[in-house]
Amino acid sequence: MKIANERCLVLRISNHRCISSCLHPTYSINGHLLNTVSEVRDLGVIVDSSLKFDKHMFVIVRKAQQQAGLILKCFCSRDRDLLTKTFCTYVRPFLEYSTPVWSPHYQYFIFKIEDVQRLTGMNNLNYLESLKALGISSLERRRLERDLILCYNLFYGICEILLPFKLCVSVTRGNSCKLVKTSCNTNAAKYFYTNRIVLAWNSLSDTVTVVFVSASSVNVFRKQLNTVNLEKFLIVG
Repeated sequence: MKIANERCLVLRISNHRCISSCLHPTYSINGHLLNTVSEVRDLGVIVDSSLKFDKHMFVIVRKAQQQAGLILKCFCSRDRDLLTKTFCTYVRPFLEYSTPVWSPHYQYFIFKIEDVQRLTGMNNLNYLESLKALGISSLERRRLERDLILCYNLFYGICEILLPFKLCVSVTRGNSCKLVKTSCNTNAAKYFYTNRIVLAWNSLSDTVTVVFVSASSVNVFRKQLNTVNLEKFLIVG
């Protein structure tokens, strides 16, 4: 396969800002000097040199708001069910693509993403009450559920990826599939998927986690998650 040299870039991952570019080596492919960038889009997700996804979240929120605005502009009807289904079909995918990779931990971004969904709410109700009336969950809870579903798929080998977790050797309380939470020195590691999901996963009971009995078990796990109270892991609710 021929490499497209002009489309190859260099992204240095570091917490320290480079004072002088001469401190770092340059790279080339077939004599073509590669440009060094501070951020890059990989499979639709924008990541910077500090492993932060701030730019990505700004971009998807802007796209989702534009899409939601177009829906309200193009639809004369203000039927709640119609607008909710349209929002879930055409707007929410912008905000939920690859969330296990970039899920935010700062309140600012959590509320900023949630604000897009407020367009489907009612003025006489607060946000959580409007979500309940519309029969939908907060985007923050949906991200957590998607994290847990991915953890389930990884744990039971449904995803063909080596298990990136460390299992507890002895379990005296909770579910029998508990994971070990590692200590971290940076936010990038602390809030990385394999570490941030541990507490929520360990809080689940065996009746939720041990459902790997048939090909439909993922759907069973997803349905059981709907009955679990995850509020202590959420800011919005």
